[in-house]
Amino acid sequence: MAKKFRRNETGKSKKIGLEQDNTLLNVNSSQKDIERQLVGSERIPTVEAYLTKQMDAFTAAEALGITLSGFYKIARRVQANKGDLGVVVAKKPGPKASLPVFEPNMEAIIIESLLHYTGKAATIEKVWEQVCTLADGQMLPRPSYHLVRKRLQALGKRVLAKMKLGKATADDIYEARPGYKDTTRPLEWVQIDHTRMDLIVVDEDDRTIILGRPWISLAICIHTRVVLGFYLTLLPPSAISVAMLIENCVLPKAGFLASLGLDPRLWPMHGVPSVIHADNAAEFRSDLVKVNLKTFGVTMEHRDVGKKHQGGHIERLIGTMMTSKVHFLRGTTYSNTLQRGDEDSEGKAVFTLPGLRKFMVCAIHSYHERKHSGIRMSPADKWKKYYAQHTPPKQIEEARHENFRYVLYPEKMKVIRNGGIEMHNRFYYAPILQQKIRDSVLVKYDPYDVSSILVDLDSDGKYVKIPCHRNPFKRSSNYEIYRAQRQQKGERDGTLTKDGTASIALAQDIENEEARLTAKSKKDKAREAAAVKDYKKNSKGTTVIPKESEVNTLIDQAEHLGTRSIPNRTATRHNKNNKRITSKATRAQNSDSFVIREDWYTTKEINYDQAPMIY
Repeated sequence: MAKKFRRNETGKSKKIGLEQDNTLLNVNSSQKDIERQLVGSERIPTVEAYLTKQMDAFTAAEALGITLSGFYKIARRVQANKGDLGVVVAKKPGPKASLPVFEPNMEAIIIESLLHYTGKAATIEKVWEQVCTLADGQMLPRPSYHLVRKRLQALGKRVLAKMKLGKATADDIYEARPGYKDTTRPLEWVQIDHTRMDLIVVDEDDRTIILGRPWISLAICIHTRVVLGFYLTLLPPSAISVAMLIENCVLPKAGFLASLGLDPRLWPMHGVPSVIHADNAAEFRSDLVKVNLKTFGVTMEHRDVGKKHQGGHIERLIGTMMTSKVHFLRGTTYSNTLQRGDEDSEGKAVFTLPGLRKFMVCAIHSYHERKHSGIRMSPADKWKKYYAQHTPPKQIEEARHENFRYVLYPEKMKVIRNGGIEMHNRFYYAPILQQKIRDSVLVKYDPYDVSSILVDLDSDGKYVKIPCHRNPFKRSSNYEIYRAQRQQKGERDGTLTKDGTASIALAQDIENEEARLTAKSKKDKAREAAAVKDYKKNSKGTTVIPKESEVNTLIDQAEHLGTRSIPNRTATRHNKNNKRITSKATRAQNSDSFVIREDWYTTKEINYDQAPMIY
């Protein structure tokens, strides 16, 4: 057995066997590493024989198959580093793994350029371009693309993935998730969630009208992978969606399936779950839902914030339903625009909301009858196998079914008016409401059927069913379809035509003109009153008639100030010296030529007891 030397902690050499040196190799070692190990083990004894003068250098070099100068180099390295096999074999070819070192200014430029490595379209080349741009601006030499790439890769794949794809996606790729929810029976842990379906639906009454993409809420038992319930709606997720989904999970589905014209045996799974697990959306945190569920022994649990993977079972179910069921339907939008391409989803849409409900029941039944990789059998077999050996699942007594529904149904406070209770563009009335006119009562309604409502008349928790008395717009009794019809058909109540809005604009103009004229009239009145006041104050007992030039000047000033137009009669005015003046228009009207009258320059006595005359 060949021997080799390895330097120990004290710096002295000691002999160890080749088999011990083989511990330096592992399952990941390459063939080249193994060959280098063997070559080194064979060369060490020959070099040791030369160093102990048991063999001359020429013979030793010939035995190793190397030149004499090469042998001397190996001998010197062995003598200086006894026990290190690396000194007797050639070094590994290729560049040495080391990080590039940049000067501080260039390092700062690279860090600043990292801002361009954000978003899904980011590339290392984009960062390198920005580095070159900033380097040119600071008169620094440009680093090569490979140096910048090596610098970025030194940050780690997870950091780069977070910058490029976002934290959630980076966590999905690189975060360790060894945890697993272990269950022992069905209904022990039920996960629920919503998603918008990749499908466009049309109006039930007029199939040429597009209603859009509906929302679906799903529930799955993670022990058996059974789909316990679903709820379809055209409205965004709300407490109503949660309530209707839980009702579909807990109560028998015979009535629901019969309303769709399907065999009740297609979906027998139901029962009261121990825990309902959901994300942190507002509709799942409703105190009303939590309190009402707790009365039936159901606990609502939530995922940790930002830990989407904790709902892995329901997320996978939603993906399975979309990709293996919905994406093959006419009117599908697929998962994204890239998959959709130029397909006319709206033009191909054929499903109504009731039709889609029927399809989903059949799709869920086929899912239950297919072998699942996670449980090594079909969900239906897993469910039947457990309850063949155990008691049936916890259920609500039939006598309490209605009460369970009432607890979960959405509710509103309404006033009973003369025509009954107005709700959903309908009027609900029964003779029992006669004695409660003008009272406020709690009203609940079934989103599947708003042809009647439930009213708590005496606030004692006992509800009375009140039928629809009048439906003036003839809209659907399904709440979801009714909401869609109200939004899609016709215009909102109170909407004006273009002619109507034009009349409103004209009325506003008339109002503004009337206001302008009224303000002008008030100013003229105030000006006349001020003239009378000045007349009384400045009168001295005589009136001096001004000259013609003074009269013209006063008239021009009055016209410039916007006084009233001169009437077609003799207008007498007085200046500050109480002289009477006559306007140009009056003089022109009285005579074709201007004539100076003698009485203009006469002085008259004024009777101050007589009230002044305003022309």
